[in-house]
Amino acid sequence: MTRESTGRATAPDPGRTGILLAVGPLPPPVNGLSKAFAFVVEGMSQRGWIIDTVDLADRTKGRVGSSFSWGRFGAVLAVLSRVIRRARRADVVYLTISQSRLGFAKDMVAIRYATRLGRPVVVHMHGGNFGGFYRSLTAPEQHLVKGTLDRLAAIVVLTDSLKRDFSMTNGWAERTVAIANTCDVPPGGVRRPPSGTLRLLFLSALILTKGYPEAIAAAAEIARRRPDLRVTIDIAGGLVPDRDFPGPEAQREDLRQRIGAMPSNASAVVHGEVDGARKQALLAGADVFLLPTRYVNEGQPISIIEALTAGLPVVATDWRGIRETLPPVMHELLVPAPDAGAIADRLERLVTDPLTYEAMSRAATVHAELFRPERHLQALDRVLRAARAEVTGS
Repeated sequence: MTRESTGRATAPDPGRTGILLAVGPLPPPVNGLSKAFAFVVEGMSQRGWIIDTVDLADRTKGRVGSSFSWGRFGAVLAVLSRVIRRARRADVVYLTISQSRLGFAKDMVAIRYATRLGRPVVVHMHGGNFGGFYRSLTAPEQHLVKGTLDRLAAIVVLTDSLKRDFSMTNGWAERTVAIANTCDVPPGGVRRPPSGTLRLLFLSALILTKGYPEAIAAAAEIARRRPDLRVTIDIAGGLVPDRDFPGPEAQREDLRQRIGAMPSNASAVVHGEVDGARKQALLAGADVFLLPTRYVNEGQPISIIEALTAGLPVVATDWRGIRETLPPVMHELLVPAPDAGAIADRLERLVTDPLTYEAMSRAATVHAELFRPERHLQALDRVLRAARAEVTGS
């Protein structure tokens, strides 16, 4: 049971460890960050915390979280008001930290207010570009960011390589903790090699730099190379026109044209945003997962963890925390850039070599155990309890 963003609360159960003020986005929209935050809210409640939730979700249509709007600015002020009212009641503040100017300005106010009250603050960076964001700032802005980060009890990142994004803050090596993402997909078994039909899956927000155009082009390319194959690609994710298109309809038309250029032995199905049983059905029906991303804020895509858990070989770009997320045997399926020809090369190997395909699928199922929900919750719970203990001594 949790306290919702309205402030309503349940009576505390015996043995509760304390009040956790959790500040982050809840679904909808369904994306990696909102799913991860919702999972933490529910999981920490089950582990003894009383949860007081402030929902940061931006439900404005057709924009990415880092772009500015006056509506978003007003929403940020409303969020800060709720955080300030509730921080006094909290034992620990848990915050999904931003890597944009407006977003971090909101974080800075919340962090400085909570720490002035003596409340330990743990931030969770779900992306992978905080270092780039910091370097883009002016010297005075960097001073403010560093001073804010220095107040934190702990900084949670997704992989070991992403710890260095916070090397500007004092004691970063000791205060930065890598905790891998998790997912709600049930474990699958080892897949049989594709024969006759190759079923591909792209599962992510439809942002150009997430790589869906290259995934479609790669499906078309492998179909041209192998006219004996029937190639299908499922494209699952919500449209995000942002700065790339005037609006959703323009993005839909671009998507239709890309699909329309595929050869006759290839096809694509656009599913929109999926979750739950629909998502699991797509994972169960796929042979290979594709994510040729170069998204600027990418960290450790939950969709890759979902694919591994389902037993799928993953063809992706060697970008941010993706290499660390995959089993070593699967590193040979990584491509250096989102290039359709290079992706098709990896797909062709999986199609023509059944032993390689089975080895990749088997490695996926074994490696996925590292990302099981209980591991994730145990690691985060330890960080939160340690932060509280530093203040209370217990």
